[in-house]
Amino acid sequence: MIKPKLLTLGVIGFAILLTIGVASIWLVQQSRRDQEWVAHSLELEGRITQLQFLVQSVEGSQRSYLLTEDKEYADSFEAALAQIPPAIAEIAGRTTDNPSQQQAVTALRPLLDRLPNFRNAIQKFETGPRGETRPAGQTSDRASELAPPSGVKWHRCDQTQRTAQWKESEGASCEGAERCTPGHSTT
Repeated sequence: MIKPKLLTLGVIGFAILLTIGVASIWLVQQSRRDQEWVAHSLELEGRITQLQFLVQSVEGSQRSYLLTEDKEYADSFEAALAQIPPAIAEIAGRTTDNPSQQQAVTALRPLLDRLPNFRNAIQKFETGPRGETRPAGQTSDRASELAPPSGVKWHRCDQTQRTAQWKESEGASCEGAERCTPGHSTT
């Protein structure tokens, strides 16, 4: 016959073992939920970084176009501007579970809605000071000032931030080719 003390110790031991098992299962599930939140947060942070890059690209492309009159910058401006509404919609969709983040997105929208106004500066630049459209191929005085000197082989390298840098080069190649945009041009 089993002694009552031994039976009590066995029941207590089994209860402790059962509690440890249940706690382990709960901790594993909690860890999975936490990992999902971390992954969600990191993905959202990546989308916000992408939106920031798009805004910088819009601003930089507009500025570069106004300085150089290179249509590639105008195209880059339009492409980046077109990607902003879907990016903000995706961010808004991913923050539906967080009211404070939804307020931040709501506060951000009016600022982003101003970005198409950058197009006005380009249109005013293209039409000239009197509202007359500049004939194709005619450049402003600014463009000739920014062009590389003739007779020297130069290389235009478009950096990540889309700033034009003219570098004198023998073989028309970039230092650090990993920073150079494919399809770069030489003049």
